[in-house]
Amino acid sequence: MSDNSTSNIILVDDHPLLRSGLRMIVERIPGAKVIGEYGDGEAALESLRAHSIDIAMVDVDMPKMNGIELLKKCNELTIRTSFIFLTMYNEKSLLFRLLDFGAKGFLLKETAAEDLHSCFETVKEGERYVSSSLRALLEQWKTRSKKQKQLSVDDLTPMERKILSALAQLKTNKEIAETFFISEKTVENHRVNISHKLGLQGTHALLKFAVEQKPFL
Repeated sequence: MSDNSTSNIILVDDHPLLRSGLRMIVERIPGAKVIGEYGDGEAALESLRAHSIDIAMVDVDMPKMNGIELLKKCNELTIRTSFIFLTMYNEKSLLFRLLDFGAKGFLLKETAAEDLHSCFETVKEGERYVSSSLRALLEQWKTRSKKQKQLSVDDLTPMERKILSALAQLKTNKEIAETFFISEKTVENHRVNISHKLGLQGTHALLKFAVEQKPFL
């Protein structure tokens, strides 16, 4: 931390009004000092590289570089900032993925005003915090075995990721085939391979997963 009592914080969200409201809440917390606001991940990364920042409060879905990409880049650069994510998405897959990458906090925007103080204090002590309605999922994440690790898109090939992204946009096999100049049979083969890699079973499992992962694709 910056000193024994103050934590330097940046706010990263592409909606100025949300940043303004968040800043008002954060600045009421003893020991919290907002030193910057940014509308996208790229601008935030420049600040994280240039300054000593204790906590970054970050939106998941942003232009140029989304929240999870920003976190992964900081991991690569060994930047020790603690990340607290604020999002409207309450999917288990999203929570687990962010925790797997080292996120310290996960707050739903609808309850962030009530949870933010407790989250700040918990993260400041080096512990993880999630919105109260998701507390059971945090315990699941802590206790699951390696075989139970959350499904990830990181091991997919570039084309498989493109197919998954197209599925997240609810495109049909025919539309995907036309987009990438491949046959519908090839699209179907990709879908089978993706499902196999991710351990997905059932007619709609891949589509559901794609929609949940849309912020990252």
